[in-house]
Amino acid sequence: MTGEDARRQAHLLRAEAGAVLVGAGTVCLDDPLLTPRNLPEEPPTVTRVVLDSHLTLEADSKLARTAYTDPVVVFAEEDVDYGRADELRERGVEVVPTPVVGGGLDLIFVLEELGRRGIRGVLVEGGGETVGRFIGQGLADKLTLFYAPKLLGAKGVPLMGSLKVASIDQAPRFRVEAVERAGEDIAVTLYPLKEDVVHRTG
Repeated sequence: MTGEDARRQAHLLRAEAGAVLVGAGTVCLDDPLLTPRNLPEEPPTVTRVVLDSHLTLEADSKLARTAYTDPVVVFAEEDVDYGRADELRERGVEVVPTPVVGGGLDLIFVLEELGRRGIRGVLVEGGGETVGRFIGQGLADKLTLFYAPKLLGAKGVPLMGSLKVASIDQAPRFRVEAVERAGEDIAVTLYPLKEDVVHRTG
């Protein structure tokens, strides 16, 4: 939906992160590469991460086909199809058995595993269900939202569908750090209020 300037800025965010993380739904719909591209300088290698509970990633996906040149780590439930796991590992994909907490993959386990690999920054790029889980658990240190001047109405996909808020008082709170033009689009940078993060993460 966004224009070239906003997409270039998003690719710059990828280059600055140690890893780019998405959910299985995003991979299924978009078949993305998740690498930083079209930047003035050669970007560093970024680890591509997929939260894929049922290990649905296809061996002929763009991620799997490029796993030997740019690392791919897939977190999946511990009782997944081992045949599929072996097929992906032959492609160079690392499949990590992951415990389930509250009906979803344990995000703390995921972050700790990435930390053990020397990754110090993770860009959670999508989709809305995955982003909503990180926000809801107080695991986001910074948000960058890109807005295109387009209205979708009732048929639009929720920004964070998995973020369940019973009342306004329970909504995660942020402070606005910056509002910038990105071509015809708008980029908004937000930081969570520290007391809110402490409250949510215990």
